[in-house]
Amino acid sequence: MLSWDFESHIDEVEFEFNVGALLDTSSSKEVNPIVNSQQLDYENACNALNKVSMEIEVRLFRRNNKIKSLEKEIEENN
Repeated sequence: MLSWDFESHIDEVEFEFNVGALLDTSSSKEVNPIVNSQQLDYENACNALNKVSMEIEVRLFRRNNKIKSLEKEIEENN
C-alpha cells in the first residue's frame, strides 16, 4: 500500500480526470459531481469508484517513482 502525505502535497498532485464523468452511466446527460447513490445502481457505482481509486494509485505510484529517481540523481551528483 502506498503511503502519501496528501495534505502537504495537495498542490503538487494533478487530478486531470473528472470524477463526475467517471460516475456518469449515460453519455446523454450531465452528472452532478455530488454522487446521488439513488441514481446509480450498485455495480456501476462500484466500477466508477474503482476507476477513480486506480487512477489515484497510478498517479501516486508514478509520483513516488519520480521522487525516487530524483533522489538517486541527487545522490549520484553529490
